[in-house]
Amino acid sequence: LRRMQEEAAAAWAKTGYVTKLPDPTLSGMFFGDSMMFVPDRQLAELQYMQMIPWIGRLKAEGQQAQFVAMAAENDFQAERLRVIGELRMAWFKLYVLNKQISTTQADQAQLESLIKTANARVATGDAQPGDVLMATLEMSSLQQQLLGHRQQIVATAAELNRLAGRESRFPITPPATIDAELPQ
Repeated sequence: LRRMQEEAAAAWAKTGYVTKLPDPTLSGMFFGDSMMFVPDRQLAELQYMQMIPWIGRLKAEGQQAQFVAMAAENDFQAERLRVIGELRMAWFKLYVLNKQISTTQADQAQLESLIKTANARVATGDAQPGDVLMATLEMSSLQQQLLGHRQQIVATAAELNRLAGRESRFPITPPATIDAELPQ
């Protein structure tokens, strides 16, 4: 973004001098031995030159420079909005993943109490051992989901840090609440 902003600023700066007349040139030449011309001798030669281009061409070049500057500015603004959008999307994703982890942990706690109850019922002979097995399989599925959510949190935090221009291991605290705004 900084590079694109500097390119846009350079393009706008160029519009200030594109329409100006080119700098005049002054050249000089001195002779070691004087040159003998018919009426007298010549010791040096000085030349002053000013290029005067066609005015319509200067205006066209100025207009072209302004269009290039506007295009560079638009590219910068579009990239800036893209990065802001990706940052917001990653931030919301981090929030959702954090909520999914808390929901999965609540499900695990509830399932653990059900497994304890089922084990007690199997011990008394009121339930089948298959009930405990199904609950244990569900518990391992929740463990896998929890592991996947935590891996996604690490990846999302690294992406947030990349977009913000920081090291990927910079700690990020997941948001507790999100202020949702509808676009106008």
